[in-house]
Order: sequence, then C-alpha cells, then structure tokens
Amino acid sequence: MLRLLLSAVLLSSALPVPAALLAYYSFDGQDGSDSSGNGLNGVGVSSPGYSSTELPSGITTSHSLALDGSGQRISVPHDPLLGFGGGQVTMSFWMKSGSSTSWLRVLSKNVGGAGFELQRNSNSSNGEIRVDTSSGTNQRTTVGTSFDGGWNHVVISLDNGDITAWTNGVKTTGTYSAGTGFSNSADLIIGTNQSGGNAFNGWIDDVALWDTTLSDSSAAALFAGASPLSIVPEPSTSLMLVGSVFMVVARRRR
Repeated sequence: MLRLLLSAVLLSSALPVPAALLAYYSFDGQDGSDSSGNGLNGVGVSSPGYSSTELPSGITTSHSLALDGSGQRISVPHDPLLGFGGGQVTMSFWMKSGSSTSWLRVLSKNVGGAGFELQRNSNSSNGEIRVDTSSGTNQRTTVGTSFDGGWNHVVISLDNGDITAWTNGVKTTGTYSAGTGFSNSADLIIGTNQSGGNAFNGWIDDVALWDTTLSDSSAAALFAGASPLSIVPEPSTSLMLVGSVFMVVARRRR
C-alpha cells in the first residue's frame, strides 16, 4: 500500500498544473480588462470603440468591442501563461462582421513562424484557423460560416496537431503538422494581425482562452449563453488516474 501511495505522489508531482481559464475579455467595462483573475489585461490601440446596442443575444453582456477596420485593436502583452508550451489552447468568442474585406483577423498570436490566427477565408463567409509551427506555416483549416454579417459564436481547440471547432454549435475537425508546437512570445491581438493590418470591421464579444481543449458539452454551454467563468475543463486522464489511486489507498486504510 505504501508503494502504491508513493507512486501516486510521484505521478502527481510530475503532472502539469490543472487546466484552467487563462483570460476572459467581456468588454463590459469598455476596456481590455481580463476578468479571469490572472491580470492579463489588454490595452486599446488606435481608440477602439464599444457598443451597447450591437450585442449577441442569449448571453449576459452590456458592451461589445466595436472596430471600424482602421487598425483599432486590443493588445494583450505576452505573459508566460499565454506561451502555450503544452501545445493546447481553446479560444471562444462571439463576432459580427461588418465588412467584405479579405483575410480579416479576429485573433492573432503569431511571430517567427510559430503561433495561430483566427481569420476570414479570403472574402468568403467562412472563418478559418491558421496555425504556424516548425513543420509548416500558413496551415489553414476552415471552421464554419462566421463572416455572414450576423452574430456567430466560435470555439476552436488546438491539441498537438488536432483541431476541433464549433461554430454556432456545429462541430468540425481537422489536423495540422504540430512540429515543436506553436508556442511564441508575441502579444495576443484582438482585431488585427500583429502589425495592425488585416483589420477587422465589426463587433467582437466575450473572448476567452483556456490552456486545454474543451468538451462538446462545454462548447454547447458557451453557445447557449454560459459565461466562460463557469466552464471547468474536464480533468486529464492522468489526473483521473491519480485520483483513482488515492481512492484505492483510502479504502485500504479503512
């Protein structure tokens, strides 16, 4: 029994920190404040606006981020929490496009051939995820219709080569060449690419990022109006294994 307990302790010490919400931007304070508690606050560049009338229905919100396509954006300085060295990230947001311009960016965290961007597929109504890694740059996967002039909800998970996305609750999957991952030290940009180009015109709301993938039920809850603060990622298989070992040990001690 002692050996079993020791094995569990050693395994738990080698596990990563449990998955969690990294950042959440509701824009209700009409700024780039992070509501996750991690202090990953963004700053407005080129005077972005905020709307109290253009809002997605079904969620609790008072303001959305309003961008006019001139290069207005929110810039979140890089932080180790946003390094994504584990090769996993999930992004969730609401968006309403107001322009037919090609290759608009919703989110960007990309520099030196590593990172990801959420963008428009040319001038179509489709959104896509672009992933850059050591095994390939500009790896693009369409994730559903989100540039159609209406409010759309998008969730995208990247997991060491696998892509899972839900647009308005409709699930799609894809792959990319993971290489050494997409970890980078770029700022997180909401509304343009890293240099202020490919500027989004329209409204963005409830942007959230996690350091893991989300389940179908979590994605559905977000689409139904749940706050990102209420979404708790499911524990990894390793963490559940450790929990099981401790339960066995506890029973044997009775």
